[in-house]
Parts: sequence; C-alpha cells; structure tokens
Amino acid sequence: MWTRIGRRAFIIIASLFFVFLACLQAEDISFEATVNSNKISLQDILELTLSVHGAKGEVSSIPIPSIDGFEVRYVGPSTRFMIVNGVTSNEHSFIYNLFPNKIGHFKIPSIQITIDGKTYSSNPIDIDVLSKSDVVASSTDQAQEKSQEAIEDKVF
Repeated sequence: MWTRIGRRAFIIIASLFFVFLACLQAEDISFEATVNSNKISLQDILELTLSVHGAKGEVSSIPIPSIDGFEVRYVGPSTRFMIVNGVTSNEHSFIYNLFPNKIGHFKIPSIQITIDGKTYSSNPIDIDVLSKSDVVASSTDQAQEKSQEAIEDKVF
C-alpha cells in the first residue's frame, strides 16, 4: 500500500517540478526599436532595428508606417537563440535602412506589433539629419570633450 502511495506522490512531485521549471524558463515578451545613430548627415543611411525578445515560435515581419523625411527599405530578418546555464532566450530582429530626404529634426513614431493577441509598442526615436559639415563639426566637438575628460581623469 505504501508503495502505491509513494509512487503517486513521486509522480505528482516530479510533475510539479517540471511545471515549475517551465515557468522559470518562460520569458516575458518585449519589443524595442533602436537606431545606429541619432545624428546623421543627408548622405548617410540610418539603420533601424525592431527587436522582439522572448516570443515563442515564428514572428512575421513588422510593417512600419511611412516616416516623414525618410525613404524606408526592408533589409531582412535576424534571429538569435541562446542557451546560457540551461536558460533559453530568443530574439527576432527586423532591420530597415532609412534614407534621409531632407535636413531637419524628425521622429520615428512608436511602432506596434501584436503577438498572441497582445499588442506591444516600441519607443519613439528622435533623429537629427544634418548637413555633412554640421556632422563633422559635431563629431569633432565630441572627440575634444572626450579627450578633455580623459585628461581631467588623469590629473589630480
């Protein structure tokens, strides 16, 4: 009689353990938009990456709205799957090239995606499109500030 009870208890405990492990490995889904630079020149190409973290299964490409001041071209998808210390994670990314049409301050709007009936929104991103000479001057100023900070760190 104890063997039957012991066997049932073992099966129940083992089942609960595996359910607990599955819950630990379940990821929260997140969605974000990133760009390679917030300041570009009129001749540069801006790379917009839309990333979905933690979605199980296939994620279809994300349609993006027209963006004022840019021509948008879809480059392609990228998928990353990792196992670290027994914990799995995955990321689906969709890469777009944005070609600026004019100089000015622009905003990439919040982009939405629906996964498993739930809607996720990305963060809006501010972009400054400058003339080539303004971008060079801006990068020179930043380099001078960094070198000044490095000197101040070494001088007591």
